[in-house]
Amino acid sequence: VGYRVEICGLTGSSCNTADTYTLSLVCTGGTTLISTKTLPENIHFTDTGTTSKSFLFGVLSNGVIGAGTLALTGYGTDTTTITVGSGGALSVQ
Repeated sequence: VGYRVEICGLTGSSCNTADTYTLSLVCTGGTTLISTKTLPENIHFTDTGTTSKSFLFGVLSNGVIGAGTLALTGYGTDTTTITVGSGGALSVQ
């Protein structure tokens, strides 16, 4: 089916460990966790500005289920936003 990126530790996330994200392989028979990563120190996911906490990148459909934005903060700077488009394109602002 595709690969899913899950953002953890935000309100409504399916995983609870703050400032981590997971990568899983999603097949018709089930889901397999590939890896869990932690953001560098002083970088944090934030609920403010985040519209999606799960992104499923389809391998055959070339699209994304859960397209939206993900907001990060750190080192006392303004929020950085990563946008994942429905076609799979990523942009950083």
